[in-house]
Amino acid sequence: GMGLIQQYLPRAAVPTITVFNSLNWSRSGLVVVYIDHEMLDRSRQFQLLDEADRVAEAQLVGSREDGSYWGIWVENVPPAGYKTYRITQTGETSTMPGKWDFNGLFENEFYKFEINQQRGTVQSLVDKQLGIELVDPKCPWQLGEFIYEQLDNRSQMERFTSSRMDTVYKELLGSKTPMKNIRVESGIEGPVWKSLFIHGELPICADDRGITCEIRLYKKE
Repeated sequence: GMGLIQQYLPRAAVPTITVFNSLNWSRSGLVVVYIDHEMLDRSRQFQLLDEADRVAEAQLVGSREDGSYWGIWVENVPPAGYKTYRITQTGETSTMPGKWDFNGLFENEFYKFEINQQRGTVQSLVDKQLGIELVDPKCPWQLGEFIYEQLDNRSQMERFTSSRMDTVYKELLGSKTPMKNIRVESGIEGPVWKSLFIHGELPICADDRGITCEIRLYKKE
């Protein structure tokens, strides 16, 4: 396992994180790692630096008593290779990112969402670079709508078996129930992404806590 590889990795005077790329092309993207609080004190400012002292942005995902989960945006991890980041901390107190002001729109450099706050759905999604609307406004069920579907009878499921697959679409007979008592709230806006949360009730398939859906918009490509 990873323990056998560890002895071949470069040593450093500070804690490090190594990200492996098992594919045969260079990759960038989000990795989620758990870091013990003894290695990274979340109350103090820190940076993740690669071998060229380039900073990898990190955002808190969640915490427990002994450590925290961090979402780290890594850049250009070489094919069939790895990249190591040094954790450097200062004595300065860190300030956690706060919530952003939601006014019905949710956007970044690449996309613009228009949220239907009564239904908890995306009623418009525009690709800013192409200038194209990606949502069909005529569809009775909107993008991201949470639906609980109940069939009138189990025999309808046989239509999806390999031996009896429909060649022409036929609507399933039954009922579709959307969420109710919906609340839309902004989440945290950090260096990697910002979030929007949609809360609702659907007693048939959820308890008193209801259902929470998160939409994330990343600030990287």
